[in-house]
Amino acid sequence: MNPWYFTGTNEELNNFLLEVFLEDEEVEQLMYSELYELETDEFSEKIESLRKEKLEVLDELNKEADLTDTAYEIAKASIDYTFYKYKENYPFKHRWKLREDNLHEISEDFYAYRNDIEYGNKNLTYLRPYYEFMKLHLGNISYMTCSDDCGKNGGAIKNQLHFNQHKLNLIDSLVGEKELRDNLFRNVAFNYLLREHDVDSNKVFIDEFQRISR
Repeated sequence: MNPWYFTGTNEELNNFLLEVFLEDEEVEQLMYSELYELETDEFSEKIESLRKEKLEVLDELNKEADLTDTAYEIAKASIDYTFYKYKENYPFKHRWKLREDNLHEISEDFYAYRNDIEYGNKNLTYLRPYYEFMKLHLGNISYMTCSDDCGKNGGAIKNQLHFNQHKLNLIDSLVGEKELRDNLFRNVAFNYLLREHDVDSNKVFIDEFQRISR
């Protein structure tokens, strides 16, 4: 995080972000011990309540320290995208916690926060909660919308080539900020090539990667 984002409030904001980070470790434990077992509506209510509590603390800090617009934006995004990540994780972790075979049907209302996602904000490119969310979010959309060619079997993707081509094209269509695009493209390529050892499939993927990521 660059120091010129702030005007004499570095200490206050840094302490706030550190506190948020430490509290997030506790929330993460709570997710796995209790919250991912909840049904959709109750989970959403819990998550939104926790998010609002942190935003209220941020607003109090802003009143005291008079943060710059960019500093406030980054702090708020750290909170928002952390909790958005939990919602992206929910369908898969809920299935795992309950030992179910299939994902639950989830209403569009559950994903209403997706209407507020910024895909081209340069200030957020290297913000860890934002980047971690973006990787998960784009992977989930690819999973949920991938055609039958992906060969889903018991919730698993069998055709990794098709699935990862789908992710590349999704990044290309949604993400406008160049550095974020490049980082996400590289992340998909690294994860795919680490798993896939078929020479022909790798060549197809690399050709697609080079075409799209230029």
